[in-house]
Amino acid sequence: MKKLLLFSLILFVLQANAQDKKKYIDPFKRPRIWKDLEKDPTDSSLWIQYVGKNWQDMTKDERYHVQDMKQMIMLEHLSEESDILGFSLKSNGKHRTPEGFFIDDFAYLDLMRFIEDEKLKDKKKKNKKRKKQHP
Repeated sequence: MKKLLLFSLILFVLQANAQDKKKYIDPFKRPRIWKDLEKDPTDSSLWIQYVGKNWQDMTKDERYHVQDMKQMIMLEHLSEESDILGFSLKSNGKHRTPEGFFIDDFAYLDLMRFIEDEKLKDKKKKNKKRKKQHP
């Protein structure tokens, strides 16, 4: 029940803050690492490589900037699944996460697992339907 409530809250916040979709652009100009981060924004070691500093050596502003970039990538991943989740992310052009909104790594990974499960269910349904049509 908690997961359903969290999921509903995330959908509500994202829909309430939607405008037009824009990809967050590689601000540090490190395309190889950025590409890897776009695949897995929860990989802490990639963020250390990307910024070029250990977490404890980063300033508060640098850590905030990393968190902001990470949030945008995670939200973009979720918005790419709008057919499953029922929403799409649209940025306000400032490349900032919605005011007061935060999704942690665990909630993000949980939602991504949900998306993969739904895709698998859909694929099985389609295969079952095809088998019925072509016995």
